[in-house]
Amino acid sequence: MRLCRRKLISTQVTSFWIQFATKYIVRIFLFSLFLIASIICIIIISTDSKDGTYTIIIDVRENRTLTTDTYLSSHPWRHASSEDEIREKLGLTRDGQLSTGVLGICPEVPYNLSGDVKALSSIHDFHTLEILHAKMHGRFEPKTCRSRQKVAIIVPYRNREHHLLVLLHNIIPFLEKQLVDFTIVVVNQALPSTFNRAMLFNIGFLEASKIYPYDCFIFHDVDLLPINDRNLYNCGPYPRHMSVAIDKFCFRPIGPTAFGGVVSFSRESYLRVNGASNLYFGWGGEDDDLYRRVNGSNMVVVTHPLSVSRYSMIKHDRDVSNGINPQRLTLLDNAVARMSKDGLNTIQYKRRTLQVTKLFLWVDVEVDEQLIWKTAPADLTLSLP
Repeated sequence: MRLCRRKLISTQVTSFWIQFATKYIVRIFLFSLFLIASIICIIIISTDSKDGTYTIIIDVRENRTLTTDTYLSSHPWRHASSEDEIREKLGLTRDGQLSTGVLGICPEVPYNLSGDVKALSSIHDFHTLEILHAKMHGRFEPKTCRSRQKVAIIVPYRNREHHLLVLLHNIIPFLEKQLVDFTIVVVNQALPSTFNRAMLFNIGFLEASKIYPYDCFIFHDVDLLPINDRNLYNCGPYPRHMSVAIDKFCFRPIGPTAFGGVVSFSRESYLRVNGASNLYFGWGGEDDDLYRRVNGSNMVVVTHPLSVSRYSMIKHDRDVSNGINPQRLTLLDNAVARMSKDGLNTIQYKRRTLQVTKLFLWVDVEVDEQLIWKTAPADLTLSLP
């Protein structure tokens, strides 16, 4: 009897431990599957199917001391403030001819391009970037051949130093590899006026054109990093939406009429649409307006394959001072009709500073919002602030 009871107790204990082990093994197994599935999803989103190159998602929301003013005020070229002085620093001449000797034309597609590249996540100060990118002297010019186009990279900017540092660290070697003759033009809108991204496009276009007759203008958000070096930074006869595939959106197009982030215009095509609208203060609408201007000028927006038009977006908090534009829908309704009366030919701003550094051309401007609203067509009905 005692023996039977011991066997029963032993059986019950064994059964308990088997049930216990099975229960937790199953839980551990399910958790492991979930973890593996999550890792696979991350790899699918951030890995190129060809060579397995990972995209680094960069978060620059930390609070760091800003040094842009210090960099500009202490730069050895700070006294070069006129167009002629800046042109000399950039190695350019007034008539638009390169000041270097005659070289052969660079290949249309450089031979050393490899496809997807890693985004560089490290943040250096401006002086360190000058050392790391020593070939930059306000502008980059290939030494072995003559670029087919002279490119101005226009960056609308305000209070995004961390983004600018990361963008410079990524885009300079990216464009050097593509053998692009380029100048980075950072257009800073001073406070307190509401941020106007599209208007800064126009200012960058006009200010860069005073320095040099650039062939190609690429309007570039400061928080987007190119991660495929076959996405050539040049301009064709039609405008191009370059940032079609962004990691934030799983490298899928936002919509058929999306035209934000990074776009390219030849000089002729940007003049043809009279630039961008000056009336979009705040967030939203200016990209769609520019898209409609292109269509209204009998042009089309060109895109490259998703596998090429790839960008990584730097994570950041929403700018609370750049609220949603309440006028955007009204403005979009007559974007094409307003095109000839709102743009490059009606822009008004005050240039506070024009300065060149080894990394970029800095254009600091002041915008009078009320004055801009007065340039709006008389037949435009808006609820003005």
